[in-house]
Amino acid sequence: MSDSLAVLIWWTTIFLIGTICLPITNRIFKNFADRGYIFSKVIGILIASYIMWLFASLHVVPFARISLFVILLGLAIVNLWISMIRNVKNDNKSIPWRLIIFEEAVFLACLSFWSFVRATEPSIRGLEKFMDFGFVNSILRSSFFPPLDMWLTQSPDYSGGYFINYYYFGHYLTAFLTKLSGLDSAVTYNLMLATLFAFTFTLPFSIGLNLSQYLIDLIHQKEGKSYKPYHFQAIIIGLLTAFLVSLGGNLHTIYSFTSGYPNDNPQPPWNLSWGFYPNRYWYPNATRFIPFTIHEFPIYSYVVADLHGHVSDIPFVLLTLAILLTLVINKKREVENLHRQSFLSDFEQHTSIPFFYVALLGILLAVMYMTNAWDGMIYMVLTGLVFLYMNMAQGKIQSLWNSLYKTFSASLFLLFFFLIASLPFSLNFRPFVSGIGVLCSPTALLGKNLGPFLFEAGKCQKSEWWQLLFLWGFFYYNVIGYFVFVILRTLKNKFQIPSTKSQTNSKFQAPNPKQFENLYPTDIFILLLILISTLLLIFPEFFYIKDIYPAHYRANTMFKLGYQSFMMLGIVSAYAI
Repeated sequence: MSDSLAVLIWWTTIFLIGTICLPITNRIFKNFADRGYIFSKVIGILIASYIMWLFASLHVVPFARISLFVILLGLAIVNLWISMIRNVKNDNKSIPWRLIIFEEAVFLACLSFWSFVRATEPSIRGLEKFMDFGFVNSILRSSFFPPLDMWLTQSPDYSGGYFINYYYFGHYLTAFLTKLSGLDSAVTYNLMLATLFAFTFTLPFSIGLNLSQYLIDLIHQKEGKSYKPYHFQAIIIGLLTAFLVSLGGNLHTIYSFTSGYPNDNPQPPWNLSWGFYPNRYWYPNATRFIPFTIHEFPIYSYVVADLHGHVSDIPFVLLTLAILLTLVINKKREVENLHRQSFLSDFEQHTSIPFFYVALLGILLAVMYMTNAWDGMIYMVLTGLVFLYMNMAQGKIQSLWNSLYKTFSASLFLLFFFLIASLPFSLNFRPFVSGIGVLCSPTALLGKNLGPFLFEAGKCQKSEWWQLLFLWGFFYYNVIGYFVFVILRTLKNKFQIPSTKSQTNSKFQAPNPKQFENLYPTDIFILLLILISTLLLIFPEFFYIKDIYPAHYRANTMFKLGYQSFMMLGIVSAYAI
């Protein structure tokens, strides 16, 4: 089979999965300019793969190709029913065909491009590729889950072998699409990398497009301008978002204009001689700039080509961000059928969040946890903050305590769905984490444990300020500009100084509660991303998650937290620009 035919079969498989789930996607993203089209592929893969995994984990239905076809048929029937209901309710807007065709063309172009890149060196060896490939093949050989570990399939303790004690759901996704497409796993390993690259470009494009489109619509509405389904400016910002998230790096590239430094002893560039020495520049140093740590970004992951969980999880991370965005911008939506007493209406009265979104986000967090555990925790916190904002935004009709109560209720249900959805995985998994280490512990606490906190001797690695500047300076240049030219300028009228003519008995006018509404919902979303990203970058400077790496004890912590910060700050920077 030719490479081109393999790419075509793979793309067709993903295209059909997305097409099946278009009705439910349009329902979720009904206020997006592109109706969330590109996310239909991720939603389809998410729902179909999770149902198959759940049935196989419960030993109800085997992991077989015929099972996948039956599940997709069931999904098609459900989505057809959703489409019919929407037609009856006249809930369909005009379909932005040109924008949809553009997104599909970009997705196919990215898929083809990175397939070509991988085809120039398709061997699956070096670093951790062989392990990832082994996991995929072990899953393909399994009828039920959890799959067997390919290294420990037989042992005196367990004649059947050991199960994979790893976050294997990302590898399962590759096996899922492999079995569905009928292609060989040696080919689909590289095709999956190309697919993830395509998602890493097109999903941020949609997020950036809809962030800016929503903002443009609000501004034009205030100015009385006519409505347009989408604007050229929004497409440009979408492309900028896609570029920063999928192809962006950090400012370490400046070292290609210096004499360089030994790999394990980075020096600030002003201590080095200047000149153009590209033959001395080692690209991976951009991800190991701070000694004993890792701070990768997506494009490096695709160059390295390890099919690891942090890469496989990118589409689900971006889908979660898109769903949270649609919740934020639709915070004032009218609650449907709330006057009718039912479980769904009662649920929404106690949480302010529709039941469907809480359940979907709970399943998404579970899938992220099973793919790359850190992501499940990170986005659970972000989701809780979005819930808090949505309840606080209704402060006119409910008290602060009521807002907190509803946020707590929604978060509790979110945690419930997360635990239930991940339970089959958790029952067969032993975590590697054994506590939270404190960097540079006080002498009096050395060797002691306080709850999950560990105070270990000799654990005092810190990052130099100039190292953090080169890694994150570009993003925070945009963040600072955003605060100076947008946020402060927007909020400066909160406490207005009256003119001399209007001044009477008071020096200052009373604060106007409406000034709190000066920020657009998209600004709130961006501020939440900035908050979470900043906390993720600060955390490894004070704490580390104790795992199986003794010398590089904070490497994994910085790696997994910084990876998510990079993507969120990429979205933030495009919006700020």
